[in-house]
Amino acid sequence: MEQKTFSRSGLAVFSSNSLRLGREEVNLESIYCWWIIGYGGAKWIEGWKSFFMIEWFALDWTAEQIRLYVLIIWLFSVIWFIVGVIKPELRFY
Repeated sequence: MEQKTFSRSGLAVFSSNSLRLGREEVNLESIYCWWIIGYGGAKWIEGWKSFFMIEWFALDWTAEQIRLYVLIIWLFSVIWFIVGVIKPELRFY
């Protein structure tokens, strides 16, 4: 069961399970990004598979473009996770 603590502004901050769920999401995304960037996943995804694994706009991208896109998205996700750990009221995503 989640524990709620209320801040002075009256917003509920979920302290026990929401951080754990966030960590699991970041871990899974990090493994996926790590595979694409460092272990040839971009070569494997290149072409029609990128439609399902990334998005529709990546259909004609090369492996290097896919790696760059995933690196940028991964960096922003990690930064957003750290911001959410430091300031829990910003965890609205």
